[in-house]
Amino acid sequence: MGIYTLTFYSENLKSRVSVNVTVPKLVNTDDASRTFPVLYLTHGNTDDRSAWLRNSSAERYADEYGLITVMTSTWSSFGMDMYYGKKYFSYLSQELVPLIDHVFPIAPGRENHFVAGLSLGGYMGFKLGLVLNDYFGAIGSFSSPVDMVDTIKQFYNGDPSTDKDFYECFGSLEYMSKWPNDSLAIARDIAENKKPMPRFYQECGTEDFTFPLNEACYKNLTDIGYDITYVKRPGTHNWEFWDAALQHFLEWTGLKKLQFREAPGLELPASIGLSAVPGLDVRADLESMAAHGSLDCEFIFPKETKDDPWKKVKILIHPADDDFTYWQRKKDLEEIAEQEHIAIICPQLYDSLGEDQVHGRPFGVFVRKELPHYVRYLFGQNREIEVEVTDTL
Repeated sequence: MGIYTLTFYSENLKSRVSVNVTVPKLVNTDDASRTFPVLYLTHGNTDDRSAWLRNSSAERYADEYGLITVMTSTWSSFGMDMYYGKKYFSYLSQELVPLIDHVFPIAPGRENHFVAGLSLGGYMGFKLGLVLNDYFGAIGSFSSPVDMVDTIKQFYNGDPSTDKDFYECFGSLEYMSKWPNDSLAIARDIAENKKPMPRFYQECGTEDFTFPLNEACYKNLTDIGYDITYVKRPGTHNWEFWDAALQHFLEWTGLKKLQFREAPGLELPASIGLSAVPGLDVRADLESMAAHGSLDCEFIFPKETKDDPWKKVKILIHPADDDFTYWQRKKDLEEIAEQEHIAIICPQLYDSLGEDQVHGRPFGVFVRKELPHYVRYLFGQNREIEVEVTDTL
């Protein structure tokens, strides 16, 4: 499993944002296309993009099902274009989803695209899945007040001094009721106009404070004629419940668990891959089968066009008494990547100097076999890539 952190400038948020992406480990499967389904996981009101990785086994489940997962921070915005604040929904729907499709080997087809969230993140994911109904085929909601208009009526007293988050996001009930903030209105529009209707999975604990909201939402959605599976079981508003709910959701999607056969050094074909996005920084935590652990890597890409793609990668070895940030501190790697039209990778190699250790881990195998495979696998874009391993620049 590789964990990537993408950082880029969002035009809608007018700031740089970071996104966590997990990609399944390199394995030998019958899927010759080497593309993966994708699951967007949205967090609750008091969390950020690290929540699912810190508090659940989402990474392990994604690996078992061969899923790419995507997690970004929307803070206390409810994933909305805020009344007093930033345009988070525009960022999610107009920038993030297209970027992920562009960068990673995402399988085509609505049946391979999922979004799920917990608590207020469930409202965010539900709305995203409905608005992008031609992209997402299924939505998961765990302990979530997905009918936000009903939620506001019950909990928002209209006093900005006591309901700051609600006030900044919604401003007023009238604004909340406008498209695309009213999720039930979107669901009704989809049903009435016979648009693609994502399947919906809803799960809530019977002791959860959102349980009455989930009961009402289920009735409203079934009245609309929505395709919904509703699971209610003992439980409250906590990660123990949500971790299990995520497992139930993945089983419900119909995805099959992969039968893994680890294959160090497996030759993988170039896949959809990455065309460098201007201003995109990528830091990865890559799982090495040879080194039996995860290793940090920094990726630097030049700007490219379809007619002039980069075709060379330099893997830089850092000194034994330093780490993978060494070259970033010593050189302007972005400028070098642009001038030489190459990609640069700085892996964490500890004191190995990129060589197999006699009484340690085989870092040489990682640098000269595994890492080039990762590069060609994810970033090849059906082109021949020359890889050079060097300790000078």
